[in-house]
Amino acid sequence: MAGLAFSIDPSPVEGASTPTWQQLGTEWVAKKDGQILTDQWLGSYYLKHDGIMAHNEWIWDSNYNSWFYINEDGSYAHDTWKGAYYLKDWGYMAHNEWIWDSNYNSWFYINKDGSYAYDTWKGAYYLKDWGYMAHNEWVYNANTGWHYINQDGQYVQNQWVGAYYLKDWGYMAHNEWVYNANTGWHYINQDGQYVQNQWVGAYYLKDWGYMAHNEWIWDSKYNSWFYINEDGSYAYDTWKGAYYLKDWGYMAHNEWIWDSNYNSWFYLKADGSYAHHEWINGYYLASDGQLSEARANQEILASFNQQFNISGNHAYYYQDLSGKTSEAFGANQDTPIRSASIIKLMILAALYQEVADGQIDLTDSYYLKAEDIVGGTGQLQYQTLGTRYSYYDLAYQMIYSSDNTASNVIIDKLGGLAKTNQLFKQLGFKKSNLQRKFVDTNALYQGLDNYVTAFELADLLSRLYQHQLVTPASDRAMLAILKENPNRDIILKKLPRNITSYHKTGNYSNYGTWNDAGIFVTDKGAFILVSLTSGGQFQQKKTATANFAYDVYRVFQQQ
Repeated sequence: MAGLAFSIDPSPVEGASTPTWQQLGTEWVAKKDGQILTDQWLGSYYLKHDGIMAHNEWIWDSNYNSWFYINEDGSYAHDTWKGAYYLKDWGYMAHNEWIWDSNYNSWFYINKDGSYAYDTWKGAYYLKDWGYMAHNEWVYNANTGWHYINQDGQYVQNQWVGAYYLKDWGYMAHNEWVYNANTGWHYINQDGQYVQNQWVGAYYLKDWGYMAHNEWIWDSKYNSWFYINEDGSYAYDTWKGAYYLKDWGYMAHNEWIWDSNYNSWFYLKADGSYAHHEWINGYYLASDGQLSEARANQEILASFNQQFNISGNHAYYYQDLSGKTSEAFGANQDTPIRSASIIKLMILAALYQEVADGQIDLTDSYYLKAEDIVGGTGQLQYQTLGTRYSYYDLAYQMIYSSDNTASNVIIDKLGGLAKTNQLFKQLGFKKSNLQRKFVDTNALYQGLDNYVTAFELADLLSRLYQHQLVTPASDRAMLAILKENPNRDIILKKLPRNITSYHKTGNYSNYGTWNDAGIFVTDKGAFILVSLTSGGQFQQKKTATANFAYDVYRVFQQQ
């Protein structure tokens, strides 16, 4: 049988019932015992239903439950492809299985119908055009997008391949945040690459796409430093060390900022750090960077609220005279409060105004009269009637020993209560006033008393210190008298002995009044403090005022 190769010899075998091949025209059949064999294999050859030997065709063998392909020479094909189908060992057509083809150096997956799978997934593996299993390459599937296939043919997941991130199930990330246990958070853009050196919302992606956190970053696009928090968001409206982050996270520099947490202004220099222990445009920044006025205001007010958290009325006013700051502030400073003897400071100013106006001569004589003598503080009540005093002597005793008799004599010399109040107003004191003379208990029982405000006392002292109250000579004379005041029971109670003071006190136990107002000079400069109290427990007020004054002194010294 020219052109055919048989697995058996077609000649009869003697002594045996052996099939023999017989040519019928162009076809071949096999006979045994004179009968044509059908629907069976004879070696590598298949005899069809009509007995004709199959060639160049597919045949189905129900005994083997498989398709086979018969070659031109009639033998079954094996370990080879026929179109989209693969014939395995012994010629069985592959289906529902993986096959390795060494000719193509690739795996293929054969579908249920025997055709090779292509452009599709089989488990973790991808079959490309012509059925080749992908490996070490990117593949694109219209349904699932881009994927990367590793050396063993499986899709990569939860890891980077170059600038691209493959998520669960191998999907390539895009337009989304991804988290990798080894590299942290990253943002993937539309084309699947990680974003780097730019913002995505409140987050910054650095070189290689790493999300910044707990660090400073410089963004040349915005020409600014930013601080990135632990969670990756930019810090804003807050401090990081010596630096301040504004709205949108920009680091402040060459500018003033207000921080409501500290209730203070700060100045950020060119390098972004806050100014401290220095002057900026006429303003002094304290050691903690706060505008000295704001810091002192905050601390002094806090002490005032703490110390005077007791019953009664309380007011204070503070002014820095050192030249470091222009601080001047208080609490309840415009509220009139019972004055006790502290209003004698204003009577002294009114007296010197009249002297400056030529209405009174301080060298004029006064002779002590019985009707002028009153009790309370002072020494004149114990002196011999008719004793001569100059009006300067009376003014001195009014301050030095808070002499009530001397004070009443001066009020009369000024023209009485109404005229004295008029002089107060001429000096700019609109709310402070005299309603009675000293130790006039009848007027007191009628509800009449003397009142001052913390601000007006501080204003008097400020102008006096600057020699702008009456005349420079008059102001120096009044300061000299105030300097002689020996009372250290109130503001000076806890302050160092070496402080120079120009002050006047006033207390009245029946009304819980412990008042003090003065100029206090330390090695750091001078400041004014006025502290007024009325109502409540008398000794509480004394202690509270001393504690408060010490806090004010401490704040002033630290500036």
